[in-house]
Amino acid sequence: MEKIQTILAASGDEFAVQNGLSEELFPQLIALSRDLDPDLQRFTQDAQRFATTTDITQWLQDITRRIYALTPICNPWSLAWIAWLRKDTTIHHPEVIVDEKLYQFQQENAGENTHTVAARLYPEYRGKKLWVPFMTTAHEDYMKNTQQKTACIVADIHAENTASQRLFERLWYQFLWPERDRTLWLKTYT
Repeated sequence: MEKIQTILAASGDEFAVQNGLSEELFPQLIALSRDLDPDLQRFTQDAQRFATTTDITQWLQDITRRIYALTPICNPWSLAWIAWLRKDTTIHHPEVIVDEKLYQFQQENAGENTHTVAARLYPEYRGKKLWVPFMTTAHEDYMKNTQQKTACIVADIHAENTASQRLFERLWYQFLWPERDRTLWLKTYT
């Protein structure tokens, strides 16, 4: 793991934004994935993604994925949040187009310029005003490492997860279109 930046919570507590995921965090990630957090169980597409050390190790093998961990400075082995961004050349074809300009931009930049983002915010650390600085740092680092000037980053959020939708709006994501029980949100870099 490589520390990228230190950010402050509303309380003044310091947190480290780190690239990568240390093996020391695996047991906690497994426990948090098994936790009965109703939001995680209800809204994630893959609640068992981090069920075992083997599952985590296999998931980490995808070299197109860049992982970011947020840990308290005072307790670096406590996982507050995890996020990941990766290249995803899948072209989404919406059932309903909400914003024609955004849809056109996404279609023109699909392929090498299309990326996805996902995050898990664990209950103990929610509401501490860490979302924007953590995800801004992750996005900036990711874009720097892709060396791309133009990109579309898509967030696929459960239609009923209005809390996550509001969080992505704070990062200047725009609602793109609904897709079954999901909603797609788009952030562009030009």
